[in-house]
Amino acid sequence: MTRRLIFCVFYSASIACRRSEPPVSEILPPTVQDRWKLAGTSTIPAEQTPGVVRSLGVARAFRAVYRAEKQITVDLYEMRGETSAFELIQKWRQSEAPAFHKGRYFVTASGDAPESLRAFLAALERAMKP
Repeated sequence: MTRRLIFCVFYSASIACRRSEPPVSEILPPTVQDRWKLAGTSTIPAEQTPGVVRSLGVARAFRAVYRAEKQITVDLYEMRGETSAFELIQKWRQSEAPAFHKGRYFVTASGDAPESLRAFLAALERAMKP
């Protein structure tokens, strides 16, 4: 009886102390630069994340599509810590896809509007919730 009670107390405490992760809809803004509208989001399976991202400890990964006259795809990687996101921006090849990090989030973008990507990413970084 005592072991069961102790186990229940520790199990309940571990569940209560877990940090609840915000949904992607609370992280990414619905509109960027007053013209790019969030058209949809999906989860990126762990095996489809880049190796360098996996090696630094990705917790969750999402893909979001923003549309205006063209389309921009955003990959958002929530890392296990801010230091991992910072290290990732140091290792990322910007030639693969322009990127930024904010807090524990690492974000890349690609799309039909390469001339707009950098401005879009700068606006997204300002609008994103930390």
